Order: sequence, then C-alpha cells, then structure tokens
Amino acid sequence: MPQILKPEVRDRIVAAAEVVFAADGYQGATMAGIAREAGLSTGNLYRYFGGKQALFEHLLDAAFVERFERLLDARVGALAGVDLRALPE
Repeated sequence: MPQILKPEVRDRIVAAAEVVFAADGYQGATMAGIAREAGLSTGNLYRYFGGKQALFEHLLDAAFVERFERLLDARVGALAGVDLRALPE
C-alpha cells in the first residue's frame, strides 16, 4: 500500500527549509539539516521532495521570481554608463 503524503508534514518541511536556507544559504544547506529542523528522517524528507534543488525551487514562487527579476533589472540599469574600471579597488 503506498504511503499517503500528509499536507502538515509538507508544511513542516517547507518551514524548516526556509529556516535552513536562510541560515546556511543554498550551498550550506543539506537535506539532512532540513530534515533535522523539521523533526523528520532524511528518508522521509525525500518522499516529499526529490532533492535540495526541488525543495528550494518550491520555495521560490512566481511572484518572488518576478520581484527579483525587476530588482535585478533596476540594479543593472543603474550601472548603465558607469565605467567600472574607474571605480576604486
């Protein structure tokens, strides 16, 4: 009989992932650390998300990505015409 995935467990994983990614960054975060923060086994975590990248992408909803792209465009636009070689090192 297949295991039924529980929404409340998924919510705990997502909340734990937010904490771990914020504290350790993407590179420093591990599935084991996220599982520990959520109070789950690492194996159980993989039943809900295939890996760290899938979990990270789940956290980045379309609205966040759109806001980030607008901010990035504004920052790049602000540098238009600036001679970066003239900036102090």
